[in-house]
Amino acid sequence: MFHVDLRHSSLPVALSWAHMMNLSGVVTLGQHFGSAPKLYSTSEQPISALISDMQKKRLACFVYGEGVSELSFLDKAANYGLTGVIIDRVDSYMQEYVHSASPSG
Repeated sequence: MFHVDLRHSSLPVALSWAHMMNLSGVVTLGQHFGSAPKLYSTSEQPISALISDMQKKRLACFVYGEGVSELSFLDKAANYGLTGVIIDRVDSYMQEYVHSASPSG
């Protein structure tokens, strides 16, 4: 018998489970929030629904994966109210961020 745990394939299910288990939040792929639009198609309506559900359930959300270290996604993540972004290359990310934030950048 093959068992599929829906928490692994459905973010809404994972959010409901985290809320039911009284957890603080979830860690998920950034693609659910449009981190890699060239690879994964995501529209604003499902993103808004996820954000609304997380806020209603008072859950934190950290994201990782393709595209989350792009500055354009960091702005989106902040606007969405995501709790955090997990990146691999902190040194190159900070170098890019500091360069873009400088007056001559």
